Amino acid sequence: MHYGWSRALGAAGLSLAIATLSAVSAQTASASQASASGISASFTSGGVRTIITPVAPVMGGTVSAKYKRSADSGVYQKTLLLAAGSTPVPALTVTAKNFHSHVEGIFGVDTLSSEGDGTALGLDLSLQLYPPVPGPVPQPFLHITATKLKETGSFNEIAPGFATVAAGAEVTGLSISGSLLHGETLQYSGSPRENKVLFKSPTMTITLNHEITSELISCRPKCVVTPVAISASGIEITLTNADVNGRKVSGQIDIATGAAGSEL
Repeated sequence: MHYGWSRALGAAGLSLAIATLSAVSAQTASASQASASGISASFTSGGVRTIITPVAPVMGGTVSAKYKRSADSGVYQKTLLLAAGSTPVPALTVTAKNFHSHVEGIFGVDTLSSEGDGTALGLDLSLQLYPPVPGPVPQPFLHITATKLKETGSFNEIAPGFATVAAGAEVTGLSISGSLLHGETLQYSGSPRENKVLFKSPTMTITLNHEITSELISCRPKCVVTPVAISASGIEITLTNADVNGRKVSGQIDIATGAAGSEL
């Protein structure tokens, strides 16, 4: 009997979500898969949903050969309006020198491995009003700059049932400020531990090296847990009914993402 789940380890502990249930016996993984992107985001405000689709996305998967692929956005600039109606409205503005994504993998007789990594260079992101208005309204509500953000997710299997997953982040020159942080200015450079919560309030959570691992439990009859995939972001920002000049905004931003596994 095989059970599949995903888990996210955070400062508050371990959360488990049952994802699949299958009675099919899996002797070997079917593919060596990986994906990566520079940034993606989704929001809801006043019943309006807006998104930034993954930038510089790249994917790879094989059952019989090596693969190695990459993509670059080049200089990137985008302003995403998060609500409809009379202006000014909440908006997310993103600029970057480059978003770089890379995947590679191999499939051999006794080896299955894959890796995906996403990188953001020269990032400047702000949540503000559009068009900008003069006066006492606090702007920006959130402002993030970074020289470099990189996240790598990897998967390795040396024999059926013997697999490992790992993820790691590299952060250089990260600075976060804005009225949603209640006057705080956060700075960080280094290699954060998994799911490092940099800031948490009822309306916003900022996590570095955010990781989610998918696992398979096999019981025949002894139960064994085997990791099958990992998905990670260099930084993840979650908004929950954040007050942006009287409008409630919820959503998620993932910057520098990488995923790898036998199945994604």
